[in-house]
Amino acid sequence: MTLLHLGALHAVEWVMFLALLLGPVAALAATVVVVRRRDEREAALEEQHHLTAPRTPTEGS
Repeated sequence: MTLLHLGALHAVEWVMFLALLLGPVAALAATVVVVRRRDEREAALEEQHHLTAPRTPTEGS
């Protein structure tokens, strides 16, 4: 079956095309940003906990 050219895309078709083209990239970028922020927040909390945690006699000097 040969695909037929149906003419220029309408405005709604362009919006749908761009959404399908850029949507997954935008979702991936948002996921990366959210996960990096979460990891940085967890690392900061761990560092703060490590700095403020009282030492026990078994930990040494």
